Amino acid sequence: MVYVVSWDLLAGYTGMLNFGQLLFAGVAAYTVALFELNYPLPRPLMILAGIFAGVVSSLLIGLPSLRVRSSYFALVSFAMLLVFFRITLTFIDIFGGDYGLSIPRVYSRQSLYFTSILIMAATLISLRLIVKSRIGTALQCIREDEETARAVGINIQRYKLMACVISAFFTSLAGVCGFYVMGHIGPEMFGMMGSFNVVIMGVVGGAGTIFGAALGAGVLSVALEYMRPIAEFRNIAYALLLVVVIMVASRGIWGSLAAYLKKQPE
Repeated sequence: MVYVVSWDLLAGYTGMLNFGQLLFAGVAAYTVALFELNYPLPRPLMILAGIFAGVVSSLLIGLPSLRVRSSYFALVSFAMLLVFFRITLTFIDIFGGDYGLSIPRVYSRQSLYFTSILIMAATLISLRLIVKSRIGTALQCIREDEETARAVGINIQRYKLMACVISAFFTSLAGVCGFYVMGHIGPEMFGMMGSFNVVIMGVVGGAGTIFGAALGAGVLSVALEYMRPIAEFRNIAYALLLVVVIMVASRGIWGSLAAYLKKQPE
């Protein structure tokens, strides 16, 4: 949910379609793993370093895209995902190659479970407050028409970069938590399917609606888990499910549900 609602801030509210959302989480997780294995600093400092690295990685996507249209942002984000995937496979001595990096469990499952819930709740509340503020209004103006937004005095580059940084912060936070949950990080984090799933969940739930994105993430994540017994057919079943949802609810689950409720008599 954290990954998807953070993606929604960029794509749904700012119009910056990001095909590399998990890049931020992967950079943050790899940074923490490298510190854990090679530079045993106090753990809070390692976590902060990981989050900082994830946020900085957003600049690799955001800065080159500030002067171009949103479609180019999508291409840059996808390209950077492939670059980092190749880096982890090339520098095996540093990143562990195909096997990635692993550490022994340092936190209990129970503490990580509640931490995950707190991160999810904090992300949902924070992003909801942001999109309802003046920042959110500016981001939506940029999404609708950049030229008009610029004409009324909105600093396009500033708000785009702000959206990238905020999205990367929450994604990196979740990436670090996910690393400690699994005790492992590998190049699959930079694989195409993971970030594409984030996009699909956001679109199915309802882009441009923070709670809709969260709903899409929850529904499809549960659906994928129930499809494990049919692993060889899971991708086909997943694709069919997506087709049905999009045909029945073209505005996403949340948007279509809201539109239906508005039509009902009081």
